[in-house]
Amino acid sequence: MKVDTFSLTYEANTYLIHSDNVAIIDLGSAAIATKLPINEAKYIILTHVHYDHTGGLRQIMTDAKILMHEADAKMVGTSASASYFFGEKSPRFRIDVLLKNGDEIDLGSSTLNVIHTPGHTPGSICLYDSESKSLFSGDTVFSHGGIGRTDLIGGSSKSLMESIERLVKLDVEVLYPGHGNVTSTEVRGQIKQSLALATAIYEQERS
Repeated sequence: MKVDTFSLTYEANTYLIHSDNVAIIDLGSAAIATKLPINEAKYIILTHVHYDHTGGLRQIMTDAKILMHEADAKMVGTSASASYFFGEKSPRFRIDVLLKNGDEIDLGSSTLNVIHTPGHTPGSICLYDSESKSLFSGDTVFSHGGIGRTDLIGGSSKSLMESIERLVKLDVEVLYPGHGNVTSTEVRGQIKQSLALATAIYEQERS
């Protein structure tokens, strides 16, 4: 699997997957959108509803199918996008395919498995390619044991902890997070660190 990473300071990562069917994962920036072969993409897959992962969609025209988990699709155009953090209005855009846990996205030479990982938002997802052992984690987990925040609309520290418990069981060699650096160094150990942090935060909230 060949993947290009696009990012700007303080903005989410956008990933371009080169395959028989070209896919873009997350598109929060109009500036990044201008650098992408939007017209070649078959899919634009959104890991969750937040503005920094979806805001670029409001300014582009595309025939690509836009995919998002059904739980977050219900919140498109609402304050759940957290666009107010960026001084922007919540973007409205179409969703062509409603995703759910266990769905497979066929890219031809590779397949992305949809893993529903609520916690950061109710409809957060991760995407896993078992052949390359790659995990696109959105804002569920980050490199070096980081985790997504749970204090925004629909967030849940308990759900995030339970989601990461499922990710720990995957055989992951490359982590493509929603923010920060891509990593291929002892990735499962890094995800275990994320789980330890999420568990500690959940236990602290309960006490």
